[in-house]
Amino acid sequence: LTKLVVDGDFVSIQFTSSVVNTGKFMGAPANKKNLHVDGIFMRNVKNGKVMQEWQTTDLLGTMTQIGG
Repeated sequence: LTKLVVDGDFVSIQFTSSVVNTGKFMGAPANKKNLHVDGIFMRNVKNGKVMQEWQTTDLLGTMTQIGG
């Protein structure tokens, strides 16, 4: 997790995942490259429980690294 912001019941979490491209992804073949996948989670939390969640991932950045 690279950044966490809390505003009342809402939590925003920025993340980076390190992965290896070992399988076909969105039409691009596996190439064994190490990738960094960035994204953001937004969560609505009440009484310590996640009530709703939204998530987005930087697919353009991921596909650029793959070569797609």
